[in-house]
Formats: sequence, C-alpha cells, structure tokens
Amino acid sequence: MSELNDQLNGLLIDIGRSFLQYVGECWPWTVQSAERKAIAELVLRQSEDIARLANALDAAGHAIDFGTYPTEYTDKHFVALDFLVNLLEENQRDVVAEAEAVKLSFSRNGDQSGLLNSTLETETGILQSLEGIAKQRAVGGRG
Repeated sequence: MSELNDQLNGLLIDIGRSFLQYVGECWPWTVQSAERKAIAELVLRQSEDIARLANALDAAGHAIDFGTYPTEYTDKHFVALDFLVNLLEENQRDVVAEAEAVKLSFSRNGDQSGLLNSTLETETGILQSLEGIAKQRAVGGRG
C-alpha cells in the first residue's frame, strides 16, 4: 500500500503545485476581470482536491510531501492573459493525465476509487472551464 500512497502523494504534489495554484498565489499584475474571477474560483475548487488528498494520506499514516513549485513558473509573472490561459490549460492537461494514471493504479491495487473519481472529475471540470475561457478569448470575448 505504501507504493500506492506514494503515487497518491505524487498526485497531491502535481495538483498542489500546479500552475493554477501558483497563479492563485501570485496574481498581482493584472486588473480584476471576469476571467480573473473565474480562474480564482477554479483555484478554490482545486484546493478542495488538495485537502481531500492530504486528508486521505494523513488517515493512512503516510508522511505527506507537498512539494515545491517548479522554478520555471517564476518567469511567468508579466504575461498576457491569453498566454497565461494557454499555459494553465496545458498544465491542467498534465494534471488530468496524472489523475487518470493514479486512478488506474488504484483500481488495480487499492480502494481509493471514490476519492480518485472525485478528484478526476474535479480536475477534468477545471480543464473544461479553462478551455472555455480560452475559447471565449479566442472569439473576442475579452475582458
């Protein structure tokens, strides 16, 4: 079970140190907008997954590693919102892929299916929301 908890902790790190979480903590460089508000709501939704994963690891007695943000995120402070949304979308695709992989591992070897189904559903919903924001901006719905 330790290997599975290690995978669960890896997913916690991927979600907890996602670009979306970074943006949620470091967004001083743009005016308030509908997109910023929507992204802030996505950050909060994702934070709930982080808490659920950490609670599951804690309940299993597993030492929790929250990881650190990748250094390359620090180069992304002064970018256009269109560029930012594309980066968020790209990173979120990676998060969803990791959630799918961990879910598959657990479906074969463990019983965290409820937690992982919920996490995958939330993370996929976040990706769809980011895709919607990007699409809206592409058709001229900026602001």
